[in-house]
Amino acid sequence: MHKQCTCLEFCAKCSVRYLLKKKCPPDQETCETARTTATKSCQCAISMTTASKAPYLDHEAEQKQQIDFKCIAKKDTAKAHAKWSPVATCLMRKEPIVELDHDRLNQLSVEQKKTFVASCPRNVFSYDSMRQAVDIEDFNACNLCDECNKYATEQGQLGSVRLDEREDKFIFEVESTGALKPAHIVLKAI
Repeated sequence: MHKQCTCLEFCAKCSVRYLLKKKCPPDQETCETARTTATKSCQCAISMTTASKAPYLDHEAEQKQQIDFKCIAKKDTAKAHAKWSPVATCLMRKEPIVELDHDRLNQLSVEQKKTFVASCPRNVFSYDSMRQAVDIEDFNACNLCDECNKYATEQGQLGSVRLDEREDKFIFEVESTGALKPAHIVLKAI
């Protein structure tokens, strides 16, 4: 039962009711319903969101069969159960700090610089072929795995990359199921 409702079963505040009654005539191989047309069987459709629009709950009825049932859609929030949550995943992490010591990285050969860029699994770095230099492409993608430092240390360039986390900034990512836009989810949560 809905948290804000005081009824004992289901009322208009806490639920939506749908009725479906459809009979496939014995002399027809096709029958039409609100949104579907089927051959050799009866496709029955019912709205599961609002009474005015009709996305459907499909059910096939063979000739001479009848469908007759009542659906009750319960309204609730994600606090009661995860199935009401519009959020697929949610992630919060500190903003990374990525700094390059260009003097040390410039001591590497062109091939070593390209290998250094490729050593990062998150594509944080890029190689500029005109300047023959390593640049930071997307510091927010860094997950502090330290693969870049491992490679630089193997090449004798210890301390050419500084990785750390900011204490005053966070990255908060929300992925939606599609029911609501991520920005709307965050604004409703505040």
